[in-house]
Amino acid sequence: MQGWQKEVRAMHFLAITALSAQGYSSYKAAKSSIYLHVLAADIALDKQSMESILITNVISRLGEAFMKISNQSTPPNFF
Repeated sequence: MQGWQKEVRAMHFLAITALSAQGYSSYKAAKSSIYLHVLAADIALDKQSMESILITNVISRLGEAFMKISNQSTPPNFF
């Protein structure tokens, strides 16, 4: 396993743990973590090219992803 793969795995584990601590079931926490990280990656890609994106760029956009979801009139059905 490469270094970036370990970082991604650790990032998902932390997100799942944080959501579980807020009362989400393990299933919903895992699903939500994936959705949020994909959304954060999409936001990061709006700012730069696919070739130059790093995992730290995705991590730095997680707050924006949470804000985008919280501002939606109809949040994803797993929240």
